[in-house]
Amino acid sequence: MRTKGRENADWGFRVPTPGWHSVVVLEGVDVLTNEKSGKQSLMIPLNIEEGSADDGIRVSIFCPYKDENGDYSEFGEQKAADFLQAIGLAEKFEEKFPGDISLFDTEPLNALKLKLPGRPAKVKLELSSDGKYTNVVGVKDIGATTEEPKAATAQKGKGATTAKSAPAPAAKPVEW
Repeated sequence: MRTKGRENADWGFRVPTPGWHSVVVLEGVDVLTNEKSGKQSLMIPLNIEEGSADDGIRVSIFCPYKDENGDYSEFGEQKAADFLQAIGLAEKFEEKFPGDISLFDTEPLNALKLKLPGRPAKVKLELSSDGKYTNVVGVKDIGATTEEPKAATAQKGKGATTAKSAPAPAAKPVEW
């Protein structure tokens, strides 16, 4: 065999710092199927772009697409709708697809694939307990502050101290 495996190989993947990060949606928004379980998820690929050591790290939001009965996942649709709200496209999608239409129906799903790339947002990242995986656990508008109360002061109900993130890139205008 031409290529031999190495022991203890390190391919240079980086794990981002937990907390809020400014991101931009990448090309490749799509529904993926897990080969082992057969479960489907809408994947929204993101790139951290904020002028920090985490710049260039890619993370993804996975929105469950269909439940065990083959119906669209309510939780997945809610995640996708929350993301649309955060990037400023919720009203445009509501105007384009009024009424009882799922974001996962063919036409809105195709619009998601076309309209999301290039859009900025802020996402909150947490590491799995084993430190191997990064989970996107929250989303905000790119202009929102990322101030959060410290755990000790928040539990006591007193005024919280805050920290701010780096400035974020400006949002692109929406065109249909």
